[in-house]
Amino acid sequence: MSKYSVRKIDLDNSNDSLSIIYNWVAESTRIIDMGCDSGSLCKLLKENKKCEVYGLEINKSVAQKAQKICKKVWTNSLDEDITFDLIKEKFDYVIFADVLEHTVNPSRILMNTKKILNPNGEILISIPNIAHQSIRLELLNGSFDPELTGILDNTHLHYFTLKSFSDILKESGYIIVEKKYVERDVPREIIKSMLENVGLKISSRFVNKLSDIQSQAYQYIFRVKPSDKIVKREEINIKFKPMLVADKSFLLIKKQNAELMREKEKYQRELMEFDILQNSSFYKSIWTLFKKFRAAKHKVFK
Repeated sequence: MSKYSVRKIDLDNSNDSLSIIYNWVAESTRIIDMGCDSGSLCKLLKENKKCEVYGLEINKSVAQKAQKICKKVWTNSLDEDITFDLIKEKFDYVIFADVLEHTVNPSRILMNTKKILNPNGEILISIPNIAHQSIRLELLNGSFDPELTGILDNTHLHYFTLKSFSDILKESGYIIVEKKYVERDVPREIIKSMLENVGLKISSRFVNKLSDIQSQAYQYIFRVKPSDKIVKREEINIKFKPMLVADKSFLLIKKQNAELMREKEKYQRELMEFDILQNSSFYKSIWTLFKKFRAAKHKVFK
């Protein structure tokens, strides 16, 4: 049994990611659950919706349980391109329920998934939201410690926000058909306590910020389908990247200092040339003549 096998699927709970994914799957369709664990979601889809179910589970001992439910279960790694060549079937739905954050290259996996999708097939995905209010408060208190499960699961290789994962989908050649989110609030007294820990007071503005969708969302759930268009990721907006702003300012100052040093060296060379000129016999002769001329001019007009 894996640490994820204990999770129960509550189909009556609209605030549950697996329940949302379950409700998106049409009856009598062919599905594959990537990272199916012991096959609990596949079991519900098979029994309640008459779906033809397949699975992929890298944990072989857990996969044995899923094999009793699924028509076939592969035990290959999603990070190996050959995995998608070994799966000869085509599916109406490919499910990645809290899986992609555990993989090395989610974008490559999404691109490879097109090989096993039917022409009108969809991918159903859930991912944890690293911008959830609980993580924001922990970071404010200087904490970012791994946990057994949840957003900071100690086996996560990637952390996503709504924007960063939407960008990955576009880069991988997908369009979002629908998206939902699972909401989890941090109690107000905990917010107050964590703010007081760093010398801050709770305010209506701060509460409002923690109440927006991107802060309340514990997980995002996506329905996506392939697109003919692959969109390149936008350039990083450094306005909201303090360290990048600092780095850019440092480089600007460094450039300005270099220009000042060049000007200083030029001035020193000119000064040296002037000193040499002052000490030359030619300069002394000219200066002697100038003084004689000035004295004569003064005598004439006296």
